[in-house]
Amino acid sequence: MPGLRPDPEGLCQLIFDQRHVVRIAVMSTRSVLMLDCSIGSHTVDAGSACALLRANHLRGAEGDCLFSLSPQGLANVHCTVGVESALAGNLLAAIENMLNEVDRWETRLVQGAAQATPRTPASVFMQTV
Repeated sequence: MPGLRPDPEGLCQLIFDQRHVVRIAVMSTRSVLMLDCSIGSHTVDAGSACALLRANHLRGAEGDCLFSLSPQGLANVHCTVGVESALAGNLLAAIENMLNEVDRWETRLVQGAAQATPRTPASVFMQTV
């Protein structure tokens, strides 16, 4: 992205739709960019936290996204993008993918943990070998 420059600590942030702050950290030792964005502005309850953990376990997010909780109890989405991939023009696609996950989970977390089920059914992982 032209004009996007990290600060001396290797961090920068972009704001989308005046509500999503995407933080980008350059992890030069691993040759990746770490993308991070909070899901909403409310702390999550135990049921919602469990739903996010199930999604991590069952790969319920698109791409290489994973979920976590901040020390303040906010849900976050994290994605990694290889530096070479980002330079090839894939950074914007990765950010769009992550923001789609933020929007999807924002809705589900508002509806409650019962609605926040992973996209991939567990039966996919339970195959006879």
